[in-house]
Amino acid sequence: MSEPETKSDGRLAELSKAKKTAVFITIAAALFLYGLSMLLCGLGVFSNAFPTCTLAGIWLPSAFFTLAFCFLASGLIGKNPVSGWIGSAFLLPGIVGFLALVSTLSYAQLYPLYIAIPSAASLVTGMIRLKFKPHLRTIIFFGGIAGIFSLQSFLKVPWFVVGPALAGFVAMSAGYVIYKVYKYRNE
Repeated sequence: MSEPETKSDGRLAELSKAKKTAVFITIAAALFLYGLSMLLCGLGVFSNAFPTCTLAGIWLPSAFFTLAFCFLASGLIGKNPVSGWIGSAFLLPGIVGFLALVSTLSYAQLYPLYIAIPSAASLVTGMIRLKFKPHLRTIIFFGGIAGIFSLQSFLKVPWFVVGPALAGFVAMSAGYVIYKVYKYRNE
């Protein structure tokens, strides 16, 4: 993927008519498929093959996946990192809802994925822009916090271990920010 086209003032260039049409068709198709799948699920068409497919259980994760697909497609077609970030932010709640529906995992085990949303979204933004360095601190900070909370939710590490690990990680992160600000001001 190449660098997005930018104007001299730093704004993203206007999408061509072909790209706008591609984005519109992609979004329209995704919304149509979402509506059709919700209708079929509500009518019980999938109930024999997928017993967990009830409208009450599937509509929200499906809505998150549809929104994620629409924003990610728009971000990738138009090379727009903001759309990619928003799409990634919708993708993880969709994954959490789907995993809670079809697996033995509960929301109590999956909540660290919500904490990792900024990390995953910044990773996708870095892939769209092909610049990871500006996003590295966000990826490490929120990914680290999500990883520490995962110790408790998946491995059942007690809170008296997770709490100090989290406090230490946040303190190290704050120390790094203070160091960078001090270094920047003294240059």
